[in-house]
Amino acid sequence: MVRGSVKRKRRDWSIAVTSAAAAARRTVVLQIELPNGARPQVKVLEGEPASIELNDGQKFAFVPTPRANRDAVVIVTIFDLKATPHRQIGDVEATVGGSTVRSETTPAFGIRVIEVQPAK
Repeated sequence: MVRGSVKRKRRDWSIAVTSAAAAARRTVVLQIELPNGARPQVKVLEGEPASIELNDGQKFAFVPTPRANRDAVVIVTIFDLKATPHRQIGDVEATVGGSTVRSETTPAFGIRVIEVQPAK
């Protein structure tokens, strides 16, 4: 994100120019293995949550963040959405196009990063 501010003052007037450009974000395609064996695929913008509700009413969010210096690796942070405030319960580090990684959370999830699509 680029933010800048330029302010010029001349006698009794001033000009303020602010520039803010939203950073383009990539789309991450995840396959999430649920405790019941289902394996839904979700597309989510990096840094945004993909939420899933289990049959028993539990809700979880999965937030993918590609590593800054290694685009082939994505950290997926898992949150319990039933807790107030929402509580981070774990994370996994997965290789793009690699195999499924099991979370050490309760319940456990299998996370596979299928691809990271370029920002549009």
